[in-house]
Amino acid sequence: MANQYTKANVSSESIIQAYLSGGTIKSVAALFKIDSNTVNRITNEAGVTRKRYGKKKAILTSEVKQQIVATYLSGKSSLEISKEFDVAQETVANVMNQAGYNIKRKHLTSEQKNYILEAYKAGKNSYEIGREIGFSNVIISKIIRESGIERRSVYRLKDDQQLQVAIDYENGESSEQIAKRLGISANTVRNAIKKNGVQIRQLWPKKEVPEGQLFNPNYDPQELPECKFSGIYKFTNKINGKIYVGQSQDIYKRYYSHREMIATGLFTKALKKYGIGNFAFEVLERVDDLSAIDQREQYWMDLYQCYEPGIGYNIAKVAGTVRGIKRPDVAEIMKRRPRKYGKDNPCYGRKLSEYTKKLISEKHKGKSLSPEHRAKVGRPMTPERQALLKRGAIEKCRKKIAQIDLESGQTLRTWEHVGDIKEELGHSISGIQCACRGKVYDSAISAYRPKTSHGGFKWQYVD
Repeated sequence: MANQYTKANVSSESIIQAYLSGGTIKSVAALFKIDSNTVNRITNEAGVTRKRYGKKKAILTSEVKQQIVATYLSGKSSLEISKEFDVAQETVANVMNQAGYNIKRKHLTSEQKNYILEAYKAGKNSYEIGREIGFSNVIISKIIRESGIERRSVYRLKDDQQLQVAIDYENGESSEQIAKRLGISANTVRNAIKKNGVQIRQLWPKKEVPEGQLFNPNYDPQELPECKFSGIYKFTNKINGKIYVGQSQDIYKRYYSHREMIATGLFTKALKKYGIGNFAFEVLERVDDLSAIDQREQYWMDLYQCYEPGIGYNIAKVAGTVRGIKRPDVAEIMKRRPRKYGKDNPCYGRKLSEYTKKLISEKHKGKSLSPEHRAKVGRPMTPERQALLKRGAIEKCRKKIAQIDLESGQTLRTWEHVGDIKEELGHSISGIQCACRGKVYDSAISAYRPKTSHGGFKWQYVD
């Protein structure tokens, strides 16, 4: 009997048998000319699921792993290897980590960047260019956008192309397969199909979400094992697929800190909106060496691109810092805020109680003001005097800061004020001040942890 999710001439038993014999989701979908999501749903319902983004251990043998390592060392990227061996990029990264190698992030050369711009001007889209040189569509689009070239708003199919797309869809090809073959989005294909009067096939009926599960902050279905160690963790939104990558010295405590939703920020807002029960949690890596935890977090952030809008919730592109985050200038806000005098002041007309007056009187008893102080109190607070007092207070508490090279230990430059460092180098003031003090407060452990460097340099106060 044919399954309700597949074409009439393909049974679910055939799909499951092909999957169990060693085929991947993609290869089985290509074999029967159906969508990979359909294969994934059928195998899940049959109870033959595999770990996400991975193969069965029996299929990924030691010989295959050795071939993956050798291929990477020959100069190919993880994306090219994942396509060659039909595995995910994360699987390639795991194999390389087990072999003792760290996958370096691939960067575009100047020749490749020039080729991207020339190919785009010649009429190719970002999908086609990305497949040619082995980079994702997101990176190609970023290069085109930064170059200032006017982008084509939408890739539009001509009428004869739309008709051919509808015919191919009726003949059994899925919208994803057509989109991949033509190098366009699946939505463009579906719009062409609907325009020609062809009904879109429903791959599977929509599942009803149990009542109280969706958008319920108190719903938490998973019992977290006691992973009381330092490392890198990841949250994945089950509804929209967005990712958050973080680090902690105690992952177990950090998870329950997220569940309490005490902190503020983009990810906390998402937790309050969707509920932590709609986020899949996993530990990516255990890191016992705390000096390398920022480096390992950066590796996973670059792997998942979780700092890109629409992909993840991380707002900083550099691990362990908040560099690049635009914060409001409090001084400018206070300047623009109008001062309220007289009846406009909220304290206007309020009278102190006799008890409050007595407390103020007792506190000031025995104090005597010097003649200089009395003269200052009697002077009006003009804008010039206010600026002078502010400048004097700043000069009094200002400390010089030494910028030191981490490797050689030599002082590269001595700065007059931390604000000058922020203006010239773009480093955050709080991060430099914490490095000068030698410690930073970690809310996850409710204690201070050591910190002596920031932004790739060591910082110290100069007496």
